[in-house]
Amino acid sequence: MTLDPHARLDELEALAVGGHDGYGAPLDPRVRAHAETLFDALTTERLPPPYVYRSESGGLQAEWTFGSHEVSVELSPTRAYAHVVDVDSGWMDELRVKVSGARSLAPILAFVARFAS
Repeated sequence: MTLDPHARLDELEALAVGGHDGYGAPLDPRVRAHAETLFDALTTERLPPPYVYRSESGGLQAEWTFGSHEVSVELSPTRAYAHVVDVDSGWMDELRVKVSGARSLAPILAFVARFAS
């Protein structure tokens, strides 16, 4: 598994239907477009690349560890969900947005960036 998120998208797209432990839809093209937008913004902001996984529904999950914070972003064709947990204290926060274009991912990028420093 590569940490280059764009190369990882190619790997995930090449997985057969059922490539998620025998289950799973192919990567949705809208999700790929959202992910490419997010990954380009991460590079622009000089944030580290995430580990990237395909979900059973054809979506994606991106994950980072920043100190004691575990951050994840789930992308579906129309929604993005960001979640963080501080593994030391148990504190959690989350953000849900409707995805309708590149600008709609800005709050997700800001959410991730809060924990990267």
